Amino acid sequence: MTELNELELTNVSGGQYNGPVFRYTINWGDTLSGIAVKYKTTVAVLMELNPNEIKNPDKIYAGHTILVPYTK
Repeated sequence: MTELNELELTNVSGGQYNGPVFRYTINWGDTLSGIAVKYKTTVAVLMELNPNEIKNPDKIYAGHTILVPYTK
């Protein structure tokens, strides 16, 4: 998992998730469900945090960045 000192955290509120988030750059081979598991969240939360970046959870693209909830 990414170290806190490497991240620029931002707080969000409203919806299913309220708390700190960080920008994650999607890598080739990533899946939204895999990112969700890795960072202890859900696909639904990732989609809610990224309505402009993720229209279809089955289509994400390497090089794009998304907001991901930060958990210790």
